[in-house]
Amino acid sequence: MAVPPDSAGGTPTEVEHASLHTAASSSLPEQKDALGNTRQTVLSREVPASAFSELGVDAHSGHNRNIGQITEQLTKKDQQLAAVIQGVGDTTKKFQRFDEDQAARQKQQQAEVELVAARKNRATSQNGWPVNPALKTRTVPGSSRRMTMADGPAGDLLNHVAGQLSQRVESFDLKGPPGEELDDGGHNDRSIRGSTAISNHASGTAFDMNSARHVLGASGTFTPAQVNEIHTILGEVDGVVRWGGDYSGRLDEMHFEINGSQADVSRVWDRIRAEIENTP
Repeated sequence: MAVPPDSAGGTPTEVEHASLHTAASSSLPEQKDALGNTRQTVLSREVPASAFSELGVDAHSGHNRNIGQITEQLTKKDQQLAAVIQGVGDTTKKFQRFDEDQAARQKQQQAEVELVAARKNRATSQNGWPVNPALKTRTVPGSSRRMTMADGPAGDLLNHVAGQLSQRVESFDLKGPPGEELDDGGHNDRSIRGSTAISNHASGTAFDMNSARHVLGASGTFTPAQVNEIHTILGEVDGVVRWGGDYSGRLDEMHFEINGSQADVSRVWDRIRAEIENTP
């Protein structure tokens, strides 16, 4: 596994960043203090010119010049050591950021593994319908919009509900914002957003309408009159289609899904289809 470079541009190979941090917090400051003490000791050895009366002014100047040179060297060493301490601290921060990024990647990978396992062990969506069934693309009645959902009674019933919604609540032909003009959708092989559970979209038993107008988590995106009409439409199909605006948790007012067994859905669709066929 690659590690980030240290402050000098190299890569630690034998020393873990924990030990570097320990060095920065213990031995290096002690060395820095020792250098400071040494510098003070050297400075204290400067002597007045009178002490060199027998040797002359040159000897006095030479002695103190040597003291100054030694002091300057010690000061540079002190500065270099301070830079090393700072560098170790910076390296420790880099390792901390690296560890945090690595933990985030591992968490994401684990979520993906869990999702794959869920699909393998439970090849049905949240409502119990099989994932990735035979699909069929239909035109929503009363609109020009086409959606792909499960072939058979579930998709037929959902498309009927979509048509009723489009004609009695809000048109499916309304366009979303630029880049999202077609903001309706049916089948989508994915998990529920924010969860590892398989979405009902993956089984082709759900659709979203005008998602840009009815954002996930928002409430009150339909008027009270529209909400009443939505409930009327769902009552007409015996409640085997559920609205995300009725969720007890996070609301999803764009969302409609099958909420019944295959037998229940087939029974309701047979009745609805007969009513449609017998309508003059």
